[in-house]
Amino acid sequence: MIEMFKYLTGILEGGERKRCGIIAVFSLLSPIMDLFNFTVIIYIINRAAQEKQASPQIVLFTAIMGIISILKGFFDIYRCKISNEFVYNGAQRLSMTVKGRS
Repeated sequence: MIEMFKYLTGILEGGERKRCGIIAVFSLLSPIMDLFNFTVIIYIINRAAQEKQASPQIVLFTAIMGIISILKGFFDIYRCKISNEFVYNGAQRLSMTVKGRS
């Protein structure tokens, strides 16, 4: 399996390797951000329940977390766009490379 991975990444050109790296980074950051967001949501609910009302600090913190969640959504869309381009263009390139070597 490792040999196959090395073979497939060896065929990729510089731009394709860069896209593969970006996809890997975004794919790693996305679940980490999801976990962080869920943890913060639990914290916000816990603080609001303890105070029996939402203080201005909690409201501001919640708004900031909402903005971060929206930005994460844009990063996920960008990751999907790059992933689709990589798969489409990479599949064509690998197909032509393998046919050329046969």
